[in-house]
Amino acid sequence: MLRLLSCGIIVLMVPVHGVQAQKALPPETRNDIRCFVSAISALGGPSTANQSVALTAFYYLGRIDGRDPELDLETAIAREAKQMTQADMREESKRCGNTLTARGAVISAIGARLSDQ
Repeated sequence: MLRLLSCGIIVLMVPVHGVQAQKALPPETRNDIRCFVSAISALGGPSTANQSVALTAFYYLGRIDGRDPELDLETAIAREAKQMTQADMREESKRCGNTLTARGAVISAIGARLSDQ
């Protein structure tokens, strides 16, 4: 009976331990991971689009690494990818694309001002 009880306690502890190990991500990090997931999910399309998609993925990976270089990236990506639907992917692609376009406009403006000097 004691052995059965001990096994039951261990079995009950495993899911609790797994939940504790998966700390909640800050919203900014979670959003960037969702952008990264939506970008890499688009890889494999037309080869001309792949370069843009890869640059988008690397942009968001840089944001994630810059904010939290110790993050268990594989676990975070797997968790978000599992939760995201195709509709989520489309929404995130649009949101993330808008953010990247805005940053691109800033870089273009800086480049224009620097070339005028």
